[in-house]
Amino acid sequence: MVGKINEIIDNYEKRLQEMPFIPRGSFRRRMLRQDGGPNRDFLTYLFCDSGLAMQFLKDVGLYNRGEDYEYHLAQYMFLARC
Repeated sequence: MVGKINEIIDNYEKRLQEMPFIPRGSFRRRMLRQDGGPNRDFLTYLFCDSGLAMQFLKDVGLYNRGEDYEYHLAQYMFLARC
C-alpha cells in the first residue's frame, strides 16, 4: 500500500514540474523528502490547481464523494487561496 502511494506521489511530482506556474528554482531540488514523502513545496504546488488536487486525493484513496461535493470543495479551495 505504501509503495503504491509513493509511486503515485512520484508521478504527481513529475506532472507538477511540467506545470507553467511552478517556480524555476524548485526544479533544482526535489519536491519530496529524503524518505520519498511529499514536502511543503509539493503540497503547496499541488493544491494550487484544484482539479489536480482532487484527482490526487482520489488516486491515493482519501476522497470518494460525488461530483456535487467535489464542486463545493474546489470552490472552497479557491477561496482559501485568495
